Amino acid sequence: MMTKNTDKKREQMMMFSMDDMVPQNHMLRLIDKAINWNFIYDLVEEKYCPDNGRPSMDPVMLIKIPFIQYLYGIKSMRQTMKEIEVNVAYRWFLGLDMLDPVPHFSTFGKNYTRRFKDTDLFEQIFSKILEDCMKYKLVNTEQIFVDATHVKACANSKKMRKRVAHEQALWYEEELNKEIEKDRLEHGKKPLKKKDDNQPPASGGTGNDKDSISEELPEELTYSTTNRNGYKEYKSCGEHCVECQYLSKCTESKDHVKLITRHVWEEYMKVAEDIRHTIGNRQIYQLRKETIERIFCTAKEQHGFRYTQYVGKARMEMKAGLTFACMNLKKLTKILEKRGWNTARFLLILKKIKRKEVLKEKWCWA
Repeated sequence: MMTKNTDKKREQMMMFSMDDMVPQNHMLRLIDKAINWNFIYDLVEEKYCPDNGRPSMDPVMLIKIPFIQYLYGIKSMRQTMKEIEVNVAYRWFLGLDMLDPVPHFSTFGKNYTRRFKDTDLFEQIFSKILEDCMKYKLVNTEQIFVDATHVKACANSKKMRKRVAHEQALWYEEELNKEIEKDRLEHGKKPLKKKDDNQPPASGGTGNDKDSISEELPEELTYSTTNRNGYKEYKSCGEHCVECQYLSKCTESKDHVKLITRHVWEEYMKVAEDIRHTIGNRQIYQLRKETIERIFCTAKEQHGFRYTQYVGKARMEMKAGLTFACMNLKKLTKILEKRGWNTARFLLILKKIKRKEVLKEKWCWA
């Protein structure tokens, strides 16, 4: 029999509870059960005036909104608000009923700028969720995997402009400059002058950590200098190389000089590489693709971490912290659900066994 006119229920009036509309196994319901969100009040208490001003938006709801965005990989805050308007589970998670108005999409951005900017709020949220994971014995600190990934800028790649970008020096550049000056002083070289941005970088191969290098070459390469890019330069003598039969295979320079470069930190890289190939660490290194690399893949595919939606380092740090906090919270929720299911099943089986034992004892006694 064909069913028709099912749209007649659209205008039907009903009385229901918001809690009944969300399935018991829904991810947001499990997340809300796994963590107590009241810790956010203590973190943001000093950012609000205790006895003056208009009543503010609930800080817990304010933090839950980007959690929904990153948990389900929604592209923008504007789209997130549109999804909250029509999604009953999102409204239940935020504490809204079916008639409550949804906050404006700029609400979180304005609160971030006025209250949470230049604070460690999101780092503390990440740490709190990580502490909960450690409390349930979900984190093993015996082996720590560290890796990096590229996040593409959300920009038009076809629109190019010629402009000079003055990049802010990073912390490792200062350490590199100290190492360069130290190496030049050890070899009796003068300190480098102030860096010229128009100077082209040096080029070359790699070599060994010696004052002279001989890589199966007829002529030994002696130390020449350490350039401002952090590379030691080893050169051969052009007068000796001009008559060499391997000159065409070795170098094509006009002065017949073979140049090999080696980074000042190559020694540390070599030690790390040797450790990686030891018997114990070789098996550990193979687990990278199952741990940190898989986490980056999941963040990009399911949680919107492939492209940036914000401008500035601070906002991207906030997004990265909340994204990985969502992933940790998701894992914590699933494991706790599985443990609870296994515990309930075990107790049910144990109850049945005890009941059989009691019946057996009564039967034997009779």
